[in-house]
Amino acid sequence: ATNAKQQQPQPPPQQRQQPQQPPAAPPARARRRDSDGGRPNGQPAAAPLPQLQEEEDAPERPAHVKYELRDSPGIFPVVIYGFQHYISMLGSIILVPLVMVPAMGGSADDTAAVVSTVLLVSGLTTLLHTLFGTRLPLVQGPSFVYLAPALAIINSPEFFGLNDNNFKHIMKHLQGAIIIGGVFQVLLGYTGLMSLFLRLINPIVVSPTVAAVGLSFFSYGFTKLGSCIEMGLLQLMMVIIFALYLRKIKLFGYRVFLIYAVPLGLGITWAVAFALTASGVYSYKGCDANIPASNNISAFCRKHVLRMKSCRVDTSHALRVSPWFRFPYPLQWGTPVFNWKMGLVMCLVSVIASVDSVGSYHASSLFVATRPPTAGIVSRGIGVEGISTVLAGLWGTGVGSATITENVHTIAVTKMGSRKAVGFGAIVLILLSLVGK
Repeated sequence: ATNAKQQQPQPPPQQRQQPQQPPAAPPARARRRDSDGGRPNGQPAAAPLPQLQEEEDAPERPAHVKYELRDSPGIFPVVIYGFQHYISMLGSIILVPLVMVPAMGGSADDTAAVVSTVLLVSGLTTLLHTLFGTRLPLVQGPSFVYLAPALAIINSPEFFGLNDNNFKHIMKHLQGAIIIGGVFQVLLGYTGLMSLFLRLINPIVVSPTVAAVGLSFFSYGFTKLGSCIEMGLLQLMMVIIFALYLRKIKLFGYRVFLIYAVPLGLGITWAVAFALTASGVYSYKGCDANIPASNNISAFCRKHVLRMKSCRVDTSHALRVSPWFRFPYPLQWGTPVFNWKMGLVMCLVSVIASVDSVGSYHASSLFVATRPPTAGIVSRGIGVEGISTVLAGLWGTGVGSATITENVHTIAVTKMGSRKAVGFGAIVLILLSLVGK
């Protein structure tokens, strides 16, 4: 057998079978434009953010959303999901003026005017951000980060003793400070300084910052809670139960109690207050909640007038005094007053707001573009947010503009990552701002 094997003719060297090479890997799927969170066709990917470098070599993951960034899902899904985006965050959009305007001594008509202004500016800045900013489906609106410093400015000693037009006087000072903070944020974004700051920012820095922002509302919030103790405790307990004890319970496959703890608690509390108001629990014979306590002759009414105004749901006159048509315009409260001390405070607050927005950029980009945003996208987004804050100062919303976090949760729940849905909702906000009531 060995001799036979040796006698077999051997093929020439050029005809011998070469060892098979493994098939070449298919070329990576071309990503979308860099402005959409991907990279241009045929070009290498841009470097990711400094704190996100561990994701650079991670395998590409499938999209988490049903409708991706540049999809055209059709008119019906765009309308439905667009409304859902803004319904989920409408409370956050209008809560800031409901807190600030009474603290500034404004009337019900002033509150309605600021709400209309906030809706208009939110719609305009959202369109600006989706077209020229990160180009992610993110909603811009009044930021709670600015609320605590704004309340500190409102309660500063230099505004004590004002008699007439104290609302407009304080608002003009806030406008000047917000414009200064917005200009600083523009420089922070377009000069690339935000990317340098991100190298120094880690969870150890962010956690106490967020905690400080939340705790700064303690003196304001618990004073309001005590004015109607049963409704305040109910709201507080609802949020704690939903966020801490029911957070793992899923409805329709999503942790609804965790994501919408505050809106659900607010809705339940308002429904209870409405039932108690309708049943006459907060009605006291011979007392009117619209008459100030100092003008009441009866000691019984002076004792209960604050409770009536705080617990009843029918004491606001904003709907009655609002006109049907209102057009918010820049400098409607007067020429802004620039105070550099207040402006410096807003510059520091704009850095905190930028850090908060970067987290929303990262989360939403992973949903709709399957990779974290690059440093260029973040810089462009922060720059546009600075322009949005300048517009908020010119129109007079009372606070700066930033990315609303609830929007990211809505993307996760609805699987709607298309910019068209957010753009449609922004147009709806602009139209609603023109209808005062």
